[in-house]
Amino acid sequence: SGIVTMAVPILRDDGIVGALAVSGPEGRCGLVWGARVARLLPDAARTVEDALDSP
Repeated sequence: SGIVTMAVPILRDDGIVGALAVSGPEGRCGLVWGARVARLLPDAARTVEDALDSP
C-alpha cells in the first residue's frame, strides 16, 4: 500500500512560489477521489494566488 498525491503550483507574476498538494492512502484514494481532487485543486490554487495578490 502506497500513497497517492496530487499537486498544483501556486503562481505569481515572477513564477512558481509554492504548491498546494493533497495526499492520501492508495487504498482510499481511487479514481473517483482523483477526479474530484483534479477538479478542486486548481480552484483552490487560484484562491491562494488571489489572496497573495491582495493588499
